[in-house]
Amino acid sequence: MSLALISHDHYLDHDQPEHPENANRLRTIHAMLAADYELQQHLTPHAPRHATAAEIEAVHVPSHLPTLQRMAQFGDWADAETYILPDSVEIARLAAGGAIVATDAVLSGRQRNSFALIRPPGHHATADQAMGFCLFNNAAIAAAFAQREYGLKRVAILDWDVHHGNGTQDIFYENPDVLYISTHGWPLWPNSGHWKEMGAKAGLGTTLNLPLRPLTGDMGFHLVFEQAIAPAIRRFKPELLIISAGYDAHIYDPLGNLALSTGGYAQLSSIVYNLAAECCDGRLVGLLEGGYNLEALAQSLSATLQTWVSGQPAPIFNQEVSHTPEPDVTWLIEHLRREHPLLKG
Repeated sequence: MSLALISHDHYLDHDQPEHPENANRLRTIHAMLAADYELQQHLTPHAPRHATAAEIEAVHVPSHLPTLQRMAQFGDWADAETYILPDSVEIARLAAGGAIVATDAVLSGRQRNSFALIRPPGHHATADQAMGFCLFNNAAIAAAFAQREYGLKRVAILDWDVHHGNGTQDIFYENPDVLYISTHGWPLWPNSGHWKEMGAKAGLGTTLNLPLRPLTGDMGFHLVFEQAIAPAIRRFKPELLIISAGYDAHIYDPLGNLALSTGGYAQLSSIVYNLAAECCDGRLVGLLEGGYNLEALAQSLSATLQTWVSGQPAPIFNQEVSHTPEPDVTWLIEHLRREHPLLKG
């Protein structure tokens, strides 16, 4: 079965060329895909659609969409880093709708897994605030759609972007039916995602943060995935696994402070592929988040797609190697095993 690939040229129209989150990110990915004939044979293109107001309001306050629409009339900034052009809100609705289409393609059984090449990204957008390059929270909207339209009881969102997905965490912090897991650089903007943040009220235990010290790379990521993330997902037993797939934890990314290699991303992609097969009948959805070194972004995304269509880690040539010793992550795993409800006992 092929992988559903969702994208659209309209995503290129949200563009500030001097801004890190610009249209060249997606152009580079499109060029990579066009040049890889073998990979193309395993991808089924799907067109996105615009998310409806009701789908957006499932995770955002009712005033969020009209507020952004007013800001877009003449162009504005939601914060110091988040630009809004006259067409940006409609493009962001298409991004959120792309996440929905990716989710629907998997839950309907048409495809085993999917990846949405969407922008602007989403994981920093809170229920009432656009921020951090993000207007709508694409992953949260997709999870809410899965629960509402397909009756899923439990959804897991795994966020491997270098920046903590504060928006996704906030939206589901008290929700026992959505597990939010984040690996992210620490300390790094937005300065949230401490390991002690585990959810609240009914949602206590359904947030799992793994803040990683600068220059943590392939070895550290492998340890936290195998010894903390995989056990938590197995215990939670999701019916769908959504990946907020940022590629700015790459060693060459200019906005990050971690040291994953392209091969490291292939290994993570293999781990989540196998987890989805084990826990939720293979139902796996990837949503593009960050990644600002264009070559590293395209190559790492290619590694994910190749891994998901073959079921095996993609072979990587000209592998990047960090010669700096990695910081220890066992302290973090030990703390979480003692304190986190999904890892204790």
